[in-house]
Amino acid sequence: MRFIVFGASGYVGGCCYDYLESSKFKVIGTQNTSKLANLRKFDLSNDRVKDIVDKSFLDKNDKVFGIIFAAFSEVDRCFREKEKSYKINVESTIKLIEDLVNL
Repeated sequence: MRFIVFGASGYVGGCCYDYLESSKFKVIGTQNTSKLANLRKFDLSNDRVKDIVDKSFLDKNDKVFGIIFAAFSEVDRCFREKEKSYKINVESTIKLIEDLVNL
């Protein structure tokens, strides 16, 4: 099995990424604003999965699972910036799921 962990720079996503990696699974982790060397840059509202995943990662017989921890998660900002929160947490997440289904 292969995994893509979206939001691997956060606490929960990072724990999931670390667990999968330590269990010897092939795993790609993403980050939006952090600068961790082992994670790939991925902006949930602008980027597409095919742009961050190497074709060789997908060309195997193993299944690829996407685990989504990425979100606009600051509760106070979500309340103040409802449109931005909806765009990222709903619309962009739906787009990401559609991309994963079509890999």
